[in-house]
Amino acid sequence: MSPSLKDSESNCAAVTIHIATFGRLRIVRGTSTCTSDRPRDVHVHVCPGGSTWERVHILFRDYLRANPAARNVYADTKREESRIWMDDGWAYTDAKSDVILDILEEAELWALSIHWNP
Repeated sequence: MSPSLKDSESNCAAVTIHIATFGRLRIVRGTSTCTSDRPRDVHVHVCPGGSTWERVHILFRDYLRANPAARNVYADTKREESRIWMDDGWAYTDAKSDVILDILEEAELWALSIHWNP
């Protein structure tokens, strides 16, 4: 899930209200960070609506939905890296970055070929 918020809503209180039901919440916006004590069941990206960051996340999602081979590569990478880095979230994120960047490169070409819009 990748919810987007209008700039007027982009503060910790508004984000907490919108997605608190998803579990532990950690939001970094600029120099502020908000956290919750609840255990985390999911990882939620909150992107400013209409931003490049939002576009990239939606493109990645749509490309994985449309491309089983890329989806399998991503899923296999996540499974393997989460097994190796189960106690280090930052290392886990770094370990899958190259695969994500490769998939995003493919996704951009796919987006052009089908005239994709978010």
